[in-house]
Amino acid sequence: MTGVAQALTVYKVSGTTETDNFYHNLTPVAATYNYGSITNNTLISQSADVATGGGIYSQAVFATSAKTRVQPIITIYGPVSNNTVAAKKYCAEGGVFLKGANVRFVNQPITDNKAIGAYFAHGGAVATHYSGGTDTYQGATYPYLVPAKVTFFATTGNDVSYTGNDIQAGEMNQFDEYGG
Repeated sequence: MTGVAQALTVYKVSGTTETDNFYHNLTPVAATYNYGSITNNTLISQSADVATGGGIYSQAVFATSAKTRVQPIITIYGPVSNNTVAAKKYCAEGGVFLKGANVRFVNQPITDNKAIGAYFAHGGAVATHYSGGTDTYQGATYPYLVPAKVTFFATTGNDVSYTGNDIQAGEMNQFDEYGG
C-alpha cells in the first residue's frame, strides 16, 4: 500500500506589537490550526476597555452547516514565552486567550507571560472563557454556549516548565487562571 505523506503546517507568531485593539493575532477560522512558537508579542490597549491575548486569541466559530458555534482544535507545538497584554482602562486577559476553543499544549514551556490591567487581570499565561450568545444566519437566531478546553501534554525528557508568568491589577481581583 502506498500513500502520500503530508507535512504538518505550523505557524509561528513572534515579535508582533499592536495598540488600541480588543484582541491580538486572531486565529483564522478553521476546524484545526497548528502553532509553533508564540513568543515576544505585545498588545497594549490605551482606549479599549479590555485587551485579550497578547500572543494569540482563539475563539469558537459559527458553522453554517451545523447552524451553531463549534470549538476549533488549536495545537501549540512551540514555546509560549514573553507575551504581554495590557489594558490601560479596565481588564487584561492572558498571554494566550481562549474563548470557546479547544487548545492543546504539546511538550513546551510556558514562561514569562504577563497580563496587566488597570482594574483587574487574569490568566497571565493562559486565560480561558466560554463563548456564549446568539448568532443570526439567514434570518434565524441560534443560541450557543461553547466552553473552552485546555490540555497539557508532557512526555518524559521534555521541558514543560510553567514559570515566571504574572498578573498585575491596579484595583480589583487578580484571577490567576493558569496564571503562573
